[in-house]
Amino acid sequence: MWKAGWKALGPVSEGTMRVNIADRGADTQEFIEAMELGKDHYVVRSKSNRRMVLDGGRSGGKLHDFARALPTLCIRQVQVPSNHGQSAREAVVRVAAGPVVLAAPQVARGEHSQ
Repeated sequence: MWKAGWKALGPVSEGTMRVNIADRGADTQEFIEAMELGKDHYVVRSKSNRRMVLDGGRSGGKLHDFARALPTLCIRQVQVPSNHGQSAREAVVRVAAGPVVLAAPQVARGEHSQ
């Protein structure tokens, strides 16, 4: 679904940069690989604590552990609406970012390379 939606956008206009923002439903090898191959920019909320790869193909630990150790860029308060019986609330979130290379899943799901 995410990959098909992204493809429907078509190419980016000359001189512009598109940044695709996706929730954890898009945390799939298929979608991330499509972004990489399409040379598009993206931010995907992580769902899975995936294995990372270092230079030379060595294991680089787990994504969520790496993310928690990154320096804080900012802290924000966000309003979370009520949902499925939970009351609305205010949450404090920490923003951090860093480049990673993810290992392909051991069990292929969707259409992607290994």
